[in-house]
Amino acid sequence: GWPLTSIAKTKAFMEKYAHYFLEVSLQDHSFLTFRPSLVAAACITASRICLHISPSLTTHLHLLTGYTWEHLTACVELMLIAHDNDVKEANKTKGQQSTLQQQTTVQQQHQHQSSPQLLFQQGQYQHFTQNSQLVQFHSPLQPQASVQAHRSHLQGRRAAIVSG
Repeated sequence: GWPLTSIAKTKAFMEKYAHYFLEVSLQDHSFLTFRPSLVAAACITASRICLHISPSLTTHLHLLTGYTWEHLTACVELMLIAHDNDVKEANKTKGQQSTLQQQTTVQQQHQHQSSPQLLFQQGQYQHFTQNSQLVQFHSPLQPQASVQAHRSHLQGRRAAIVSG
């Protein structure tokens, strides 16, 4: 973990982790053996553990819920195991995507060594919003006349298929 410097950030991360652990508890049938109030308290406790907030079970939470650490241990452990598995899966997937991107880039470089090219890697352009407009790119490698000829050929074939 990293130190959380502001209360606002801490609250935001706590909320995200609590929602995450609630989702985990809804997707796994093993959480059905616990009372909903215990699962809720375990979500808060597991969130505090992931964020390295000490103590993980505060006196206030204990008084509010009536649950002790002994009550919450089994549920919190299941949540943390699910979290660890998700983190491992995400890292594995991220590693595979990175390796695939590197292999694709190397293959493209070997195939088109003499022609100029632009390489775009997935995930580098996340700063665009949904409202950003995409500009159509026309390659300087394809003369406009050949594009027009190709378009005319396709339109002729389309007319023949539709009429025939």
